Amino acid sequence: MATSSGRNTTPLDHDAVAMGELIRARRKNMGLTLKDLAALSGLSHPFISLVERGRARPSMPSFVNLAKALDATPVDLYEALEAASLRSAPAGVPASILQTGGLRHAYGDDSGHVLISVPGRVRMMEIQSLGSPNESRLTHAGVDEYLYVLEGRVEVAAGAESFQLVVGDSIRLAAGTPHNWWSADGVPFRVMMTSVDLGDSIDAAESGAARSLSE
Repeated sequence: MATSSGRNTTPLDHDAVAMGELIRARRKNMGLTLKDLAALSGLSHPFISLVERGRARPSMPSFVNLAKALDATPVDLYEALEAASLRSAPAGVPASILQTGGLRHAYGDDSGHVLISVPGRVRMMEIQSLGSPNESRLTHAGVDEYLYVLEGRVEVAAGAESFQLVVGDSIRLAAGTPHNWWSADGVPFRVMMTSVDLGDSIDAAESGAARSLSE
């Protein structure tokens, strides 16, 4: 459920303002009105208006729906917000620090932390969430996604299948697989999510989710 305060006239914090400005800019670049975005995301346009002004913060499920309506993923929006702090690896250097620190963004009871991003290659993000079961599914074309459970229990819906993961378990969500994930027991969890851009090397035979458990 999205969090909001209809009478709030004060921005929540700098992070909320920055993300709101990013969402507004992306919406306008797509030629969408507030009502258009509300219809696409399933959220109310007054609430989206508050979000764009930094006066409300969506929960992670609402944030996912907003990102999808803007033809993006939550990670895409996190990365755009942190673009100034991300650095590319110098050519010919075998090892380099791509990013130190990074900002932790809060969305309702959830938070996300972009650790490393190499555009067009790989992205790594730590996510802490209480995510509730929902029918929404994400699909990433040309991108494999890997989850590794650091804390808690996670239920993953992938295609027509469902998986229960515990600490130390990992799962691969192949490019094009509709998926989502949430707490399996109502207790907050923490996962490491890695996205790998496959470029032109996508193998249709690899579509579908494959699970691998750490011993």
